[in-house]
Amino acid sequence: MPIIEDIEVDGGLPFSFDNSAETELDLEQAGGIAPGATLVFYNLPELSDQELLETYTNIVETNAVDIVSSSFGLPEGLYTAAYNGGQDFTFLLKTYSDIFRHGNAQGITFLASSGDNSGLGLPSLSYFTTAPQNPPVVAGTFLPGIEHPASDPFVTAVGGTNLVTTFNPPSTAANYVSENAFPDPLIDYDPFGVGNLVSGGLFGSGSGSSVVFSKPAYQSIANTGSNMRAIPDISMQMGGCPAIAVQPCGPNRSFIAVALDGEFFGFVGTSIASPDMAGAVALAEQNLGGHRLGNVNFEIYLELAAQVLFLPHQHSWQQRDQVDDNLRIRSGAGRAHSVHEKRDSCAVFTGCGESRYGVESVEPRSGLHPEGRALRSISADAPVYSIAALAAG
Repeated sequence: MPIIEDIEVDGGLPFSFDNSAETELDLEQAGGIAPGATLVFYNLPELSDQELLETYTNIVETNAVDIVSSSFGLPEGLYTAAYNGGQDFTFLLKTYSDIFRHGNAQGITFLASSGDNSGLGLPSLSYFTTAPQNPPVVAGTFLPGIEHPASDPFVTAVGGTNLVTTFNPPSTAANYVSENAFPDPLIDYDPFGVGNLVSGGLFGSGSGSSVVFSKPAYQSIANTGSNMRAIPDISMQMGGCPAIAVQPCGPNRSFIAVALDGEFFGFVGTSIASPDMAGAVALAEQNLGGHRLGNVNFEIYLELAAQVLFLPHQHSWQQRDQVDDNLRIRSGAGRAHSVHEKRDSCAVFTGCGESRYGVESVEPRSGLHPEGRALRSISADAPVYSIAALAAG
């Protein structure tokens, strides 16, 4: 059983279903993958840039966490001058990037959910500027855009698919059948709670190219179709067919069940995928004797290169002690834990970047509300502000 440590940041938030659902999801997914872990839960009072920058900085400065997984995101476009009265706030994204870069150099791995908008993550400006009506009407459309922090080159963007399995009762062992990344069209909805609706949305793995960050070196071997940073880097399960999807959904959709307050609920979204990946990275670090992996994007794209070049498939994570010092520094690896801290640790940020829709049964709840952490006064309807950390024993 994982050990859970609770750190309240500036008082945090009290337990409630809405405040804690996303947190439970992340802790259960990360701890389920790496059950020998210690989960260090950072509970934030809000997902403002100030709170996040301070917390990320604290994690890097204390250097007590090995893997940081953030289950939230905000479209990069909301930091641009067009969405802020002519004032450009993308410098904040570069401030985050400096923190992530320093963390990578210490061996810390940063992961983030790529979002659930199938590449259409940015509501048009008219959605924010049009006066709301009662009842709400469509005032904008979804435009191409990816979310931060997944867009940062020092962060691994974790997307997702529908995972189809079978099992034979009474055994609960799952047998792999297939997976797919087919998106689900969405009804018109109000993503930021401003009183207007946006049309043209899709539920699926967040993907696309950054408008802020250039294409990093590790993506040079991948034909991303862009000279800018592209996401996702890797995918786990996210499921599909949220409650706000146009019904009926296509076949072979999936979801996961989360235990919360004595009941089970179904969840979908890349909020599932990112903590799953965090658990997987923790296991990889355990297999390396406690060595940190830093920016695992180097490993991911080295695996891609090996496949493209038809090289013998031997996971590069198992070869870290054989690479030269320059590569070790560049990829953030090479720091072994001291005796008193011989464990892998993983920080998992959770937030209302994934808002909950659903009913009180095991049915999908969607992750479709980017949390309002731009400098605008935008907030989500179901706040969950938390960071958790995983430490494998």
